[in-house]
Amino acid sequence: SWGFMRSKNNAGKINCVAVDSDGDVYVAGYFSKKTDVGAPVIGTSGTIVTGTATQGFEMYLAKYSGVTGAGVWARGIVGDSTSVTGFLAVDPDKNAILVGTFQGTYNFGSNRVMSSQNTIISNGFAAKYDTNGNIKWAQNFGVFETSLNANSGTSAVAVNQLLAGSRSPIVGGGFSKTSNLAGIIKDSNGLNDIFIATLSPT
Repeated sequence: SWGFMRSKNNAGKINCVAVDSDGDVYVAGYFSKKTDVGAPVIGTSGTIVTGTATQGFEMYLAKYSGVTGAGVWARGIVGDSTSVTGFLAVDPDKNAILVGTFQGTYNFGSNRVMSSQNTIISNGFAAKYDTNGNIKWAQNFGVFETSLNANSGTSAVAVNQLLAGSRSPIVGGGFSKTSNLAGIIKDSNGLNDIFIATLSPT
């Protein structure tokens, strides 16, 4: 067995964990300002993910050995506003698919994804990384006319493993007021309503 605790005197939390077919562990979470994730951060020489936003939370994704717990790699997902990781899944090809909700503009690697650029408008995102932490794609796929909170945005993801060659991510979550999901506009009938959608695997 193994385990570790890390701290950098700022708020941080792991809220997503998934395991691939080799038994290696992927985790995602969010933090304020900076956090030590105990894994080599891609593009740096250390294990500290440093944010770029002046307020709010930013995100990270990391991979650890399932045998020893040693950090394999980590990637900061940082921007100019606030965000939260929602859920994480690993497909049979050991790609990690991360979903969540954000405001502003965020850098998922070589992909920059922009929301509606409004402090009260949140956007859902999905991002796919290969087993080495390289970004394969990232997309903004929904507009949620609400502030970022635990009851709105993208909070679940699974991968279609039965349809050969598909690997389509299936995402779900909640929204209040008005949602624009891939051009389908819906008004909430209450405090919070739900959505589910299939995204292109590529």
